[in-house]
Amino acid sequence: MKLVNLVPLKEIDFRNQDAFDDYNKQHKLRPTTKVTIAGKVTTAGQAAQKSEPVKGSSVFGKDTGGSVFGKEKSKYDDTEYWKDDEYSDTQGYIDSDDEDSEEDDDNDGEGSDVRLTSDRLSKVEKALEDDLNLRGNGFETTRESSGGMGGWEGPMTIVSKDADYNDEDNFISLSVGSPNNDGKFSIVFANSNGEPYFEPNYDALTGDTDLEPQQAYKVTKALMKMPEIQKLLKGEMSIDKFQPIYDKLKAKFSKSSELKESTIRLKSLIKRKR
Repeated sequence: MKLVNLVPLKEIDFRNQDAFDDYNKQHKLRPTTKVTIAGKVTTAGQAAQKSEPVKGSSVFGKDTGGSVFGKEKSKYDDTEYWKDDEYSDTQGYIDSDDEDSEEDDDNDGEGSDVRLTSDRLSKVEKALEDDLNLRGNGFETTRESSGGMGGWEGPMTIVSKDADYNDEDNFISLSVGSPNNDGKFSIVFANSNGEPYFEPNYDALTGDTDLEPQQAYKVTKALMKMPEIQKLLKGEMSIDKFQPIYDKLKAKFSKSSELKESTIRLKSLIKRKR
């Protein structure tokens, strides 16, 4: 018999679910052990079903992330959603892979590629909001733009609803943007000025990997399901404490230059080329 099961009842009264989670992670109460959480009597087994790992899996615990997506189906897994909109020659953009688009490369991202980036980023934003219920879970998205057809577009950032934009030392967002305004994306943790944390050379979490919009959605969705990242954005985990977690995530991206959409998992976000 574990000594923890002999602890007096007063020591297994918990003020809230988080307090129970922290205690249970260390002591692993028997499922039949009676506990009181916020004044409500239940069992450790029932309480554990409501614990944080159920809400989001971590790459750094016993659950290495394979269940983050699990068998969950989303309409945004359908490639049809991610097809680019079509416009007339006078209204729209050209595919950045077209030969005719070479002239746009000399215009610092102005013109058709900016509209392509804007439309793709809007799809990423909508898919994340729908699948993760960001607003209902205490987050919101923001966008920066100089206009759909000229200048630049993005990034799209995910921040806590309670974020203090004037707190330069603690404000942090998860940002999805297109550095070259070419419809390809990278992901960074950014400060209030849009500058990346953790990266002295202004690199991205995703390194040199250019993400297609559906890839950017899937990776961002996986990241936002991590309890550590939720706590970081809400100010419940310090940036210094998150640093080693970031380093582990960055290492996964630096091991390869290619993302395999069908096998994205937090335990192996980047798959090696075969």
